[in-house]
Amino acid sequence: MRSTLAIVTLLAAVGTAQAQQLTFQTPFTPGTPAVPGAVQLAYSGALSAASLRYNRVIAAGTELLPLTPTALATGVNGSSVAFSVQSFIPSLTGAHDFFSAQSYDGFLSLYESTFVAATPLVNVRAADDDMTVLNGGNVPNRNGVATSNDSGFRFNLTAGTTYQIVTSSFANSVTAGTFYNEVRSLGTPAIPGIPGIPGIPGSPIINIPDNVNAGVSLDLVVPCLLYTSPSPRD
Repeated sequence: MRSTLAIVTLLAAVGTAQAQQLTFQTPFTPGTPAVPGAVQLAYSGALSAASLRYNRVIAAGTELLPLTPTALATGVNGSSVAFSVQSFIPSLTGAHDFFSAQSYDGFLSLYESTFVAATPLVNVRAADDDMTVLNGGNVPNRNGVATSNDSGFRFNLTAGTTYQIVTSSFANSVTAGTFYNEVRSLGTPAIPGIPGIPGIPGSPIINIPDNVNAGVSLDLVVPCLLYTSPSPRD
């Protein structure tokens, strides 16, 4: 006995009154479950009068679609702000959410590879001042930080690449404060099962257009068994 696959081609003719729909139901192929996002990094820190200072960048784009910052802050609101740096190497490639809860008026920046305070526009990838859209404007777990400001953005990371998370104040006048930061991977939605034979894609729902002479065609792969009769004995 041997098994093979037969190809069945169906041609749906054009309707004359209105468009129709053609569906085929075959054995069910299971989908995949949803995968929730997970915290990839969480840490706390503090700024003080002894913290190093630098000229921070100005955020560009939006929280969900950040652009590379191209300008530096000037004057009392950013020309010399206290900052803290944390290295991070993601294990997953894809979009990640960066959150920072700060007890002061803060600012969050992301650098790829290295961060050098003297050249703050080099390697910078994203930045945010006041988070309003991402996660409803709230850091998921403030970890005890009584916040007066949340910062955050969504950014695509490459697994194995080193990134530098720079948490700073917004204005030069801030001399002390605490913060709590999280980096979270995004979850993936569930993929529902589709009609089909295991190992063979299920047939989709096919729209039959109205008044289109070509109609629509669909090839279905149908498994069948071919039996061979035993050879007669001498």
